[in-house]
This record gives sequence, C-alpha cells and structure tokens, in this order.
Amino acid sequence: MRVVLGTDGSADAARAIAWVTACLPMAAIHLVAVAETPPTRLAPMPGLTLPEPISEVLLDAGLKQAQQALAHGQAQLTAAGRGPAATYVRLGNAARAILDLARGVQADLIVLGPHSHTCLTRLLHGSVSEEVLRAWPGAVLLVGGAVGVART
Repeated sequence: MRVVLGTDGSADAARAIAWVTACLPMAAIHLVAVAETPPTRLAPMPGLTLPEPISEVLLDAGLKQAQQALAHGQAQLTAAGRGPAATYVRLGNAARAILDLARGVQADLIVLGPHSHTCLTRLLHGSVSEEVLRAWPGAVLLVGGAVGVART
C-alpha cells in the first residue's frame, strides 16, 4: 500500500503519522511538506505588490519550516520503528502539491491531520484537507484528536 502523508510539523500531523505507523505497518510512506508560495500581490489593495526581498524572506522561511516538518516526521517514524520514508518538499498550493504527489506515486491512501479553523480563517485561506477530500477520487483519511474520519 502506498500512502501519501502530509505534514506541517503540527500536533495534528503528528497524530496522523502515529496513526499510519500503528495501523499500516507495511505501507510505503511518502511524507510531504509544502511551502506555500508567498503572494506577490496584496489582495485588498490591487496593484500593490510585495517587494521582492520580502517575498524571498517569506519563501525561505516557508521552505525551512517544510524541511523541519519533514525532519520531525521522519524522526517520529524512526522512533516508531519504521524505516525511512520517501520525503518530499513541495512549493506552491498545499492541496495541489499533495494531490500531484499522490497521483505521481499512485497512492492508495492520503492521510492528513486537519487543523480546526474558524469560519473566517477557512474563508480567507481555505482548508487543505477539504480541498484534498473534494478533489481526490480515492481514499482519504483525516486523523484528528481521538477520532479519524475516512472517506473512500
């Protein structure tokens, strides 16, 4: 079984990793972290763009965070007695990057640790988990708190 496991280094992602290690001991894990591409334009002010140095700083910070998330996820897998997973840092929209990787590795399952968002946060930023659920034709497992939500 090929599993794409999205991580951002959060406690939610750690729960998803723990679920995979406990429930799918033989799965081939593809661990992915995504650095969102910083906006070049500020939406409320058309025509106003971010200076390039600020965009570069935001991008560098995002890439560093993604690499740290992968290192943390890999350490969690190792501590659970799993061998190293295939790891990927992607750049861009998180949901699209996860879906592209899942297609590329022909994933049987996508596992995510969704964050709880306020209505305003979801409206402004969207939900990666929701976008993946809507777009992926195969199985998706959202591991949250004490309960996992699956859709096949």
